[in-house]
Amino acid sequence: MRALLVVLLLAANQAIAQGASYLGLCNPSWPCKATLATWPNGELIVTGWLEETFGRNCRCSTAILEAPNPKIIRVHLTNNTCIRNGRRCHEGEFMFGYTARRMSKRLEARNKRVIARFKRTVSRFSKRMEKAVNVVRCYVSPCLECTLSSGARGVLRDLASSTGCVAVDNIISGHCLPGTVCEKHGFSPPVRTPCIVDLDGVDGRTIDVAKFGAINRECLLYYWERWMNCLNEPVGKSDTFIDPRQRDCRHPVSKFKRVREICQSL
Repeated sequence: MRALLVVLLLAANQAIAQGASYLGLCNPSWPCKATLATWPNGELIVTGWLEETFGRNCRCSTAILEAPNPKIIRVHLTNNTCIRNGRRCHEGEFMFGYTARRMSKRLEARNKRVIARFKRTVSRFSKRMEKAVNVVRCYVSPCLECTLSSGARGVLRDLASSTGCVAVDNIISGHCLPGTVCEKHGFSPPVRTPCIVDLDGVDGRTIDVAKFGAINRECLLYYWERWMNCLNEPVGKSDTFIDPRQRDCRHPVSKFKRVREICQSL
């Protein structure tokens, strides 16, 4: 591995950094060159993405990891929202064909087929990380907005430990697993330190960004807007579901430059 992986836990009472939650970055149409405009001149890259849901190739994550800038990366390995939102997981996702309850039972029982499936996801991400250069502080969330049981989440956490990254537990409600960085989403979610707060689900154009930064100053912060999931309809408009792999993510460079300014103001 060419990168030096610095896996330091976030310190309490210290806002480490502010970044962009580019969750749709693995979509084939995502503009890699424009994305890097968020962090010109060797600035610290703070971002993250979602594996599998938008595509497995994820060439833009490779472009980011190979950039010479220092980096803080937070990655969700699997997607639980596709279960909650009407069982919309596609065949390329770990949760495909399962309910949260059924998946929890399979993981708690250490079902060989399910374990092997998740290990393949971990392996793909680990291979991406092998291409990273410069100092990288990486955080791995096994499950985005997870509703799996604590036992099941513990199994995923242990399997993801082979990445060498700090373990993150991203849950909808309740208590995060001991020994993990606790991640929750929204404007002001109840979260204990060490913590990550991501706006995911609350469009940053509709809030007081400065207040968001002040309220959550003890956490690593991620700014989010709908287009970062390749949802391009106006805020508040009802969505017609489109497979994330088929969405149009060809965003102009102006959006990324604006996000840079916002993140610097947090």
